[in-house]
Amino acid sequence: MEKIIKIISIIILVISVLLLPVFGIYILFGLAGDSSKYFILMSLGYIGVIISAILSIFKYKFFPVIIISILLIIIGGTLDNMFWNDVDANLCKELRAEPSCIEDECGFQCSDFPSGSESGFTTGGGICKDKDMSLCIDKTK
Repeated sequence: MEKIIKIISIIILVISVLLLPVFGIYILFGLAGDSSKYFILMSLGYIGVIISAILSIFKYKFFPVIIISILLIIIGGTLDNMFWNDVDANLCKELRAEPSCIEDECGFQCSDFPSGSESGFTTGGGICKDKDMSLCIDKTK
């Protein structure tokens, strides 16, 4: 059993180190955003995976820490996704309620929305979960 745990730990360590540049940049950009607390959770999990994988190569009793660390990464990512879904839903409601925003099949075109821009803005309709974006794809062809 120890040999299997050692091999699994080495595989997890190699994958974690190879993904470090990509996942590290993802975490750094995430830490600068509105949902940084979830990225802190993910980064603690990622650091936990690397450290516990190294330790479990020599002492197999650290292997459960790898599983817990992976769960931290998954929980942080799920919470971040839920946060942004809520933000998108609220923005969709705001845009639909704003009289200066016109909704078409591809999104919203706002002329006087209080976004800090005096010239207005355009956004895609993907922020509204009930929007059928296939109509927009057909329109752009």
